[in-house]
Amino acid sequence: MSVALQTLLFLLSRHVHKELIAENQFLKVQNEILRHKLGKKHIILDHADRSRLMKFGKELGSRVKELLSVACYRTWRNWCREEKENVRPKKIGRPRKPEEVRELVLKLARENEQWGNNRIAGELGKLGISIDPKTVKNILKAHGLYPRIPPGRDETTYAEFIRRHMDTLIACDFFSKEVKTIFGKATAYMLVFIHLGSRRVWVSPSTYNPTGAWTNQQAKNYQMQAEDMDIHVRYVIRDRDRKYNQGFDKLWEDEDVEVVDTPIAAPNCNAFAESWISNAKREALDWFTCFSLNHLDYIVHEYEKFHNTVRPHRGLGNAPPDKRSCSSSKGVVRKVSFLGGLLNHYYRDAA
Repeated sequence: MSVALQTLLFLLSRHVHKELIAENQFLKVQNEILRHKLGKKHIILDHADRSRLMKFGKELGSRVKELLSVACYRTWRNWCREEKENVRPKKIGRPRKPEEVRELVLKLARENEQWGNNRIAGELGKLGISIDPKTVKNILKAHGLYPRIPPGRDETTYAEFIRRHMDTLIACDFFSKEVKTIFGKATAYMLVFIHLGSRRVWVSPSTYNPTGAWTNQQAKNYQMQAEDMDIHVRYVIRDRDRKYNQGFDKLWEDEDVEVVDTPIAAPNCNAFAESWISNAKREALDWFTCFSLNHLDYIVHEYEKFHNTVRPHRGLGNAPPDKRSCSSSKGVVRKVSFLGGLLNHYYRDAA
């Protein structure tokens, strides 16, 4: 081998050696930074992590002492000794709770949705089972039952609130329709109330000037209507329209009814009222040009009657709010029309 070639190989190997030293130093600095960020937090390595470290660390010999950062060197030597003596590594963490206790935790959680981790742990304590609330949390988390509602708090999702209170919950909202008069176009307003449990609606007479006094009077009218329909109202959902005033809320509070304001710019939180208004416009109002308030009231109240008596609702199993209108599966098919045939209802004559 020529001297020139030997010199070239020497310089090349020296360059590669410098690069490896630089890379190792860079990795070491990174590990030091990560350890500093973690602070005193202990890093737990499982058997698979240890095996990977030892696979590559053995080739370094004593140099591993300078590079090791996830554990101390004494721990490393213990790992090597245990591997040499074929000692089975100890299981990390506390021993697993007996399956009977785990099943009991899940049973209490599923049967008592409002209970938190501390409440479940306390109940198990009454049964002579000592368990930490954190262990309860881990068991619930492993089965998709966490997070839960902490005890003493009345918080839940909006959808869950709606589902739980369907039978005592009503929603209200304003909607409008353009009316052509001899003085030009004018906007008429109406206020709709819908009982979520039965889907029954009540719509106010229309007005060009929905003042606070007018709005409060419609609330009084619906309260009497709800009483006649034997609807027990506990909650009223409304948006933040300025046409509602303090008097409107007080009318309900005097009847021991809680008014629930929807979030700002969140019409989906008043979805039942919004859906009814959308259906009323699409199925009836958009097909007519109204020339007076009486004309508008007739169209709206015909649709209201259609909705309450014969229109099927998916949320009610495709039955109308007034289930008495359902007929048998036998007999001649008949038709009843509303609004000049725009809306049709079909039924069977009794056989």
